[in-house]
Amino acid sequence: MELPLDVQDDERLARYILSRRYIRKDGSDSVKPEAFMPHPHVDLSVTRHLGLNESQIWRIGQRV
Repeated sequence: MELPLDVQDDERLARYILSRRYIRKDGSDSVKPEAFMPHPHVDLSVTRHLGLNESQIWRIGQRV
């Protein structure tokens, strides 16, 4: 399937957090807000997930 160039308003996006510095150390495994702050580099990796449900997206993230 070919994706449209522009991201749609209702499109599902994901950013996989690959650095432990963004994970809280309190045992909750929740993500710190800094992980979602705008990054100075515009080529930040975000993936588009048209037609996938949440569990499918998590499976992809586990492989990353």
